[in-house]
Amino acid sequence: MNWKTKIVLLFAQLRKPIDPKKNVNINAMRKQAQRAAKLGAKLFDSYVKVALVKNENADGIPVRIYKDATTDNLPVMVYYHGGGFVLYDIESHDNVCRRLCKMNNCIVVSV
Repeated sequence: MNWKTKIVLLFAQLRKPIDPKKNVNINAMRKQAQRAAKLGAKLFDSYVKVALVKNENADGIPVRIYKDATTDNLPVMVYYHGGGFVLYDIESHDNVCRRLCKMNNCIVVSV
């Protein structure tokens, strides 16, 4: 087993489920999730360059659009990041969306 997999398994063992009976500090959880996402990106993701990355706003919800080809009529993939719509954001999953865009030759809309 390589060292990266060992680190992920160690973090998985340290995480405990959220107890719904206790008060939860969601802001602290969000900060912790952002740190974990940055560490994961450094360990496992490589930056993929795409031709166009555009930040937009859809009815008050931030979205990011990725496009790598100059052709029209490309398929569109809508990407919803994990985290129960509470943790993480379009920034934490930027590398994933870049890779999806490049690998599938499509437009990716990250919500």
